[in-house]
Amino acid sequence: MKHFWHCLRVFLKYHSSQSSTDVVEAVQCAIRRGAIKTSFPDSLLNNLESIRGVHPCIYAGFDPSSDSLHIGNLLIVCTLLRFHLHGFKIIFLVGSATSRLGDPSGRSVERDRLSLDEIQSNSQCIQFTLKSILRNFEKIKISLNSTNVLSTPAVLDNTDWYHQMNVLDFFDAVGRAFRLRHMMDKQCISERIHREGMSYAEFSYQTLQAYDWLHLYEKFGCLLQIGGADQTGNIHSGHDLIRFFHNQSAYGLLVPLMLSSTGEKIGKSVGSSLWLSSSRTSSFVFYQYFLKLTDKEANSMMKLFSFCSEADLERILDDHCQQPEKRIAQRFLADQLTLLVHSESGLALAKRITEILFDHRLHGIGDLDENDLNILCREVPGVQLSRQALPISAISLALKAGCFDDVNTAERTINQGGFHVNNFKITNPTLCLTGNELYSLSNFLTVLRIGRRKHFIVRWK
Repeated sequence: MKHFWHCLRVFLKYHSSQSSTDVVEAVQCAIRRGAIKTSFPDSLLNNLESIRGVHPCIYAGFDPSSDSLHIGNLLIVCTLLRFHLHGFKIIFLVGSATSRLGDPSGRSVERDRLSLDEIQSNSQCIQFTLKSILRNFEKIKISLNSTNVLSTPAVLDNTDWYHQMNVLDFFDAVGRAFRLRHMMDKQCISERIHREGMSYAEFSYQTLQAYDWLHLYEKFGCLLQIGGADQTGNIHSGHDLIRFFHNQSAYGLLVPLMLSSTGEKIGKSVGSSLWLSSSRTSSFVFYQYFLKLTDKEANSMMKLFSFCSEADLERILDDHCQQPEKRIAQRFLADQLTLLVHSESGLALAKRITEILFDHRLHGIGDLDENDLNILCREVPGVQLSRQALPISAISLALKAGCFDDVNTAERTINQGGFHVNNFKITNPTLCLTGNELYSLSNFLTVLRIGRRKHFIVRWK
């Protein structure tokens, strides 16, 4: 009887009044942009009217297995923020508790076990990033002229409801809702069990993530979850648990896999990873990533990541097609996403360094403070050389700075006019360079350029 009244209270709280938010239109908008590719259950995308009365609340989980989120996570973050603009309550859930078990989804082997201190540190870093993004998004909302009164987004940690939970109470209640055969049928489970096996900790992960969703439904009325396709099994478990306790249908919205132009997965598992933490990827490198997108990539990413309306999106892409040399879409994305992730100051620094290196404004390098110079030297390849080495020939400088792999390539490039020192073209490999040429911008730095966009920094000591 106690359970009946609890279920009734939850139902009346989130289903007795009609929300003004059009849940179906919000999901359709995400589908049109390409941000939602599949769903759970599979039939949802062909029958969106089934979610017409769903409470406008959606969440995504973030695993603190690393101290930084990456561009794959950013797709989920941006999609959540667009749901927020539609009037949804959005929840960012950091899984500090569940990360102790390790999510087996998409894994062929068990994850390396992290210490409690590592998990706590990673969780704090990720929460800091998410909260910073939400603060920065307020500035973007102003530029969008958004006048809707929106609910406050929530950044939660599932440790909050697990740290006082009794393990016997959990299995007595939640454990009885799961059937072993059904759990073993999950693809990520069955494949591992038939190969090298898996630990009970990993096996039971799905029960805890399912409980997270149940908790968020009971507290916020959340029946929508967004995640990667590898989360289908966990979403299925949460769907079943909510139905078991409340006889309500929950739904999963699955984002597409982020692939580079070469077909590689973009995330934290490849060498070209783009991290959201400034300690991993500076605002300059982050900005440059979007500025260097191909037109095809920019077209796709504008739909996936930008916050402009569909009408504005179409206008920007049309303008870009008319004048592709201006890289309108790339610049729009670079500006908006760098502001979102790295704030106004990070965007300003990224644009400043970009102007210095690529817009023939190298004279501005002398105005950078020590911190900005350190960022420049960290992000642009180069070396530290002694002033005692001067004078030095152009080819020796180029080779010591790592501009070329061999002498023949260096000689050929310099002879063809493809080598610049502080924006001065050098065409003689044996030209003797002194402080007059090398310190023309700064007493500490010399900027070498190969071709149009490849830079190297020499820092003099």
